[in-house]
Amino acid sequence: MKLNTYISPELIINADNQKAMIFFFYLKSKYDNSVFYGYTPEKLSQLTGLAINTVRKYVGYLVRKGYAKRLNGTLWLKSTYKISNERLIKVDTRPWTTFEQFMHRVYAAIIKWNITKQAFHYEMKSLPGNLKKKIDVRKHRNYIRTYGKYTKESELCKPINSIRQIARLFNRSQGWAQKMLSRLVKMKYATISQQIEGLTGYVPPKYYTGFGFAYFNKHRGITCIHHGTLIKLTY
Repeated sequence: MKLNTYISPELIINADNQKAMIFFFYLKSKYDNSVFYGYTPEKLSQLTGLAINTVRKYVGYLVRKGYAKRLNGTLWLKSTYKISNERLIKVDTRPWTTFEQFMHRVYAAIIKWNITKQAFHYEMKSLPGNLKKKIDVRKHRNYIRTYGKYTKESELCKPINSIRQIARLFNRSQGWAQKMLSRLVKMKYATISQQIEGLTGYVPPKYYTGFGFAYFNKHRGITCIHHGTLIKLTY
């Protein structure tokens, strides 16, 4: 078994069955050649620890999408490079890594990948005001050539810091994002902290408009401004 595997974030995010796509990469982590001889749902169930019906459902999805094929009792998985043109990211695995552990490592890796992407766009967006080095000039010209001067992606200048943003990243509900993050924290793949600023006395709403949710705490006599949730990936 490989000690790591490479996944395509875009394939998983855009899939109408994200777990099935994660299963695809989980299988790839089991064998280097992505070929399973003598395939049966029962055998794959024993290998992955998933229920037989779940294996049938995921494999059926992968076959319908053209990511896998069954031929003469053999299950073949397509090369990731043939089904994705996007940059791949690494996810660590071990022989004892369960599907659930792998799935949540994938979620953590995708969140970290997206934060890195946002930081890159922020860096490129801030370069025009400080183009002193030739390498910066080249980087900015290449960026403009690829993305244009102003793009939707170039405006993503803040790291993910809310349940809503993570839900939007995975095209899922906020309830799902909250549950997934709670699981990441429990598995020690992430930490979550609330960013709250306390201001003495009552503060007029016009002060904190655009800075976050605010409320007046009568017991403490302060205005609390909630700037959002800070999420750190430890995986």
